[in-house]
Amino acid sequence: GLYILKSWFICGYIYFSNLKLRVCCGADGLRTDRDGRLYVATRLGIQICDQAGRVNCILPTPNGKCSNFTFGGANGDVLYVTAGDKVFKRQLKVKGADHAAKPTKPGAPRL
Repeated sequence: GLYILKSWFICGYIYFSNLKLRVCCGADGLRTDRDGRLYVATRLGIQICDQAGRVNCILPTPNGKCSNFTFGGANGDVLYVTAGDKVFKRQLKVKGADHAAKPTKPGAPRL
């Protein structure tokens, strides 16, 4: 179905508003990176959306399952994904948003 994700500026952490995201395969976990991209766990894999809500890519999992995920590692640049009875990790070139740190505002969306 079509999920409309609306968010508000809460403590400087959320920057999406009126974001329309088509997720036809069951959305589960949501995370953001430090550049303002939205990551969504679906049965297709991790869908990565820009600030305008466009799906830029989908990171599939080796076993075709994906239930939830988080950023981790020493620098916050490792993606850990739970997929069925397994946990996979993938090194990324971006860092996940640090929700315990002082809020930062990502750059303006490139439309």
